[in-house]
Amino acid sequence: MEKTETIPARAQEQTVDKDDYQFTFYPGFASRAVVRRKDGSEVELYKQEKPHKLPEGKKKPETKHKLKLKGGKHQQDITLDIQDPGLRIARITVELYAVSPHNGISTMSLTDDGGDEEIVVDNQPVLCPPSC
Repeated sequence: MEKTETIPARAQEQTVDKDDYQFTFYPGFASRAVVRRKDGSEVELYKQEKPHKLPEGKKKPETKHKLKLKGGKHQQDITLDIQDPGLRIARITVELYAVSPHNGISTMSLTDDGGDEEIVVDNQPVLCPPSC
């Protein structure tokens, strides 16, 4: 007889829309998320304003969830599948290339000094419990 594995339900993720970006995240992970542009400007996509209430009986946040960024001036579309069983991730920074609207090919090369934008997601949420 073949053994079947029970897959836990995915964390309850939320989606916010701001300045032509759409950002999907798990509020038990993200305390703040910003897009930083090469010109130094920032778009704050999310900042935690109140404690994230964990489901009854849970004492720690979910360890599997997704971060997804769509839109912006370069029509970004990335998804990161987070699996952090030890809750070790403090921050995620991803540099994003600019994409030419004419041919869909990156306008940056690996020898350039970084991407056109980066998304930074801080993982320092206030959780309830203990901070209810």
